[in-house]
Amino acid sequence: MQVTIDVASRRVLLLAASALLVLAGLGACKHSHPRTKSLATGDQYVALGDSATAAPGTGPMSDVACLQSSTNYPHRVATTLGLDLVDVSCSGATTEDVAEGQVFRQAELPPQADALSDSADLVTIGLGANDFKVFGTVVLSCAALRDTNPAGSPCKAADTQRGPDSIEKNITRIEKRLTKLLRRVTELAPNARVVEVGYPEFFPAAGPCSQLPLAAGDFAFAHHVNVLLVKAQKKAAAAARVGYLDVYGSTKGHNMCAQDPWIAGIAPTRPDAMQWHPYPEEQAVVARLLVRLVS
Repeated sequence: MQVTIDVASRRVLLLAASALLVLAGLGACKHSHPRTKSLATGDQYVALGDSATAAPGTGPMSDVACLQSSTNYPHRVATTLGLDLVDVSCSGATTEDVAEGQVFRQAELPPQADALSDSADLVTIGLGANDFKVFGTVVLSCAALRDTNPAGSPCKAADTQRGPDSIEKNITRIEKRLTKLLRRVTELAPNARVVEVGYPEFFPAAGPCSQLPLAAGDFAFAHHVNVLLVKAQKKAAAAARVGYLDVYGSTKGHNMCAQDPWIAGIAPTRPDAMQWHPYPEEQAVVARLLVRLVS
C-alpha cells in the first residue's frame, strides 16, 4: 500500500526532525563541553604556574631549571587520576612570562603557553603574585621598612605614596592580565577543561611573627594584599568563563605564621620547603581539592 504525504505534512515532519537534531546536538555539547567534561585515564594535563605551583623543595626536582618539585600538586593529581602530565610551571613566572617566555636563574625558558594544544584535556593556571613584584614587595620591601616605624604601618604608608603604582592598583592590572591570559589559554587548548588555581593564605591578619618580620601595623596590610590577589584570580576566572579552585578557604589558619604552617616563612623550620614557599601539606590539600573538582 502506498502512503502519500501532502506538502504541509512534509514540512511539519521536516521541522520536527530538525528540532530533534538540534536538541540532540545540544545534549551532546552539554555532556562534553571542555569546561565541565570528566577526565579519563591517559588524558593530557598541562600545568601552568609560578612557584606556588612548582613548589620548590617539597620533593625531588623534576625540573631543576625552574626549581619544580616532582611532588607538587600537578604531579599528585596526575598520579591519582592517571593523567599524562606536562608540567611547565616555573618559579618566578609572571602572567606575561607564560605568553612571552621567561629568564630565570640566567636560563632562557620558552613560553609556558607553548605546551598548550588541542590535545590538552585539563589545564590549570596558578599565577599573578609575581606580576609587578607584588609578593616580593610584601616579604622583602615591607620587612626592610619595619625598623623605620616598628609600631606603625611604614609599608602601607609607602605604598599609599605610590599613588597609581600602588599594590592595589597593580592587582587591578593583574586581574586584567589574568583574564586576557585565561581567554588565550581557552583558544590554545580548545578541548581542555581550564581551571584557575587560587593562592593559599600566605599572611596572617596580625603579628608579631618571626617568620614574617613586619611592623605591627603592616600585618593587616599584607593580609589585605593576599585577599586582593585571591579576589583578582577569582574575578579573572569568572570573566574568562573558566573554572576556579578556591585554595584560600581551605588553607586559612595555616599561613606562614600559624602554629601549623603550610607556607614557609623567612626561616623554614623543616627541609621540605624553600623560603616563602609551600610545605608538602599545602600541595596535598590543593591536589585533593583539584581531584574532587575535576573528577
